[in-house]
Amino acid sequence: MTRWRLLAPHFEDGVPLARIAGQSGVGERTLQRWAGLYRAGVCQSRSSCWDSIATSARLATMTFGKQSGPPASVRQVQELLALLREAGHTGFRDARGPMGFTQRQAGGKFTRDEAAAFIDRLQDAEFDASAPAAAPTARQSADEQALRHMPAEQLAAELRRRGWIATKP
Repeated sequence: MTRWRLLAPHFEDGVPLARIAGQSGVGERTLQRWAGLYRAGVCQSRSSCWDSIATSARLATMTFGKQSGPPASVRQVQELLALLREAGHTGFRDARGPMGFTQRQAGGKFTRDEAAAFIDRLQDAEFDASAPAAAPTARQSADEQALRHMPAEQLAAELRRRGWIATKP
């Protein structure tokens, strides 16, 4: 039975969706979703309604790891990799954190626009000598911060108290 044939009594005669669900075996929530799509104007006519719903659903979703545009050319990927190596990275995976690459991009898969944007960004950084390269810094714990501000003599005395040998550098 087509979807419209299931929903027609609801729209034309006011039959509750719960009753239609009980008679047809289709879940009430599914019927509510179909009716909502029809009311929202996704369907322009009854005959084309469900084709347009299926098409819009396919277009609205993008599978994990898929690109949302045409792929980058081999030349763009090679140029991007060369610029990353000049910046001190060994490859795409190594540059994932500092460059903000996604998992897909860390695997070397870029859209044409993404590759162009990253190439421009690296070229701008190359010519901007005043901007220092950002090195990733590890967060220090509270204990490490306290030790950093402790005077050397006090630290050496505590180490000796615990059995260590502390000498001047």
